[in-house]
Amino acid sequence: VSEAFAANHDNKLSAYRRAFIKRLNEANAKKGEPELDDGGEDAVESGLNALLGLERYLLPTLEISESADEETVSDIFVRVNSQGQALKQDDFIMTLLSVYEPAMRERIEEFCAMSHAPAKGTSYNPLMTVSPTHIIRATVGVGFKRGRLRYAYQILRGRDLKTKETTPETRAENFATFGRALDLVLD
Repeated sequence: VSEAFAANHDNKLSAYRRAFIKRLNEANAKKGEPELDDGGEDAVESGLNALLGLERYLLPTLEISESADEETVSDIFVRVNSQGQALKQDDFIMTLLSVYEPAMRERIEEFCAMSHAPAKGTSYNPLMTVSPTHIIRATVGVGFKRGRLRYAYQILRGRDLKTKETTPETRAENFATFGRALDLVLD
């Protein structure tokens, strides 16, 4: 691969391609296989062009300042990932848990994973497969008396639904409430 890029940069791609095809034909001869026909040579040419096209491939990147706080990074993640694939409210909540309370996220994922396989002492349920959405919805209902996950996301970001203010203190209190409710739900 690096030889192909070097040949291209040195304007010797045509010579590289001919030498490559010659080596390929020699290897085929040793195996008793026929030389490449026009279609085979076209395939080599096409493959080289596709390989060299990687230099022109634009990879979208997003640079985040090192001074950005965790909440900003979490918001950026949510915004970026809501573009291509439609994320659901529980995806956003799981992101918040990853940022602020990774142990809670792990507990939810472990409980859900255990619900997929029957074993003694697990959360296995033969009638349904438990998902993070189920756990989060139940936890929000128990802890905050709310049924819509949209409110849960706002609450876990630290928003007081009465005053409409978002603060780190409220976020910490709400995560503590969520944690206590999660204990009840997972029991």
